[in-house]
Amino acid sequence: SAVPHINADIRQYILRSLLAIASKIDNNPYQRWKLALQNLKDILDTGFKGSEKFPILSKLEKILEDEKLLYNTYFSAFNNSLMIVDLAMKVFYSETIGSKLFSDENVSYETSDDKVEDDLIYNVPLDFIDVKIDCPIPYLFDRMTRVLNDEYDIEDIERETALNFLGLNSKT
Repeated sequence: SAVPHINADIRQYILRSLLAIASKIDNNPYQRWKLALQNLKDILDTGFKGSEKFPILSKLEKILEDEKLLYNTYFSAFNNSLMIVDLAMKVFYSETIGSKLFSDENVSYETSDDKVEDDLIYNVPLDFIDVKIDCPIPYLFDRMTRVLNDEYDIEDIERETALNFLGLNSKT
């Protein structure tokens, strides 16, 4: 919702989201479609609050309710794109980044019975302190998720951006 072009072409956003979820599913294309669609709905149902704050979420939920529209509009592109997704996962997935992610002492995972996947948590205070950030991807992902979940209210975007840059460059 923070990226302006998503609202202009929500079809691409939905398709990319479904393909990202399907990248972790090993099954035939139709089963991957069904599971990815259900996972996306579950993520929206449990993961993000405040559709009044992010109107695109309401629009997205409305589209996801219409199974006939989804199948007719998205399945063909989804099915045709799976080959690229599978190729990317097999060729471009970086074990180096994966190992950095798992070796960063600030990264932890929170398990919940009502969610399909664990939640990634980056265990550093929201305000900047000089803590070494070994892997910037989970740090930024954690901050973005906290904003979307209304756990982290940004009043001054310039200040928060500066704090995040300081955090990413910290070397203790």
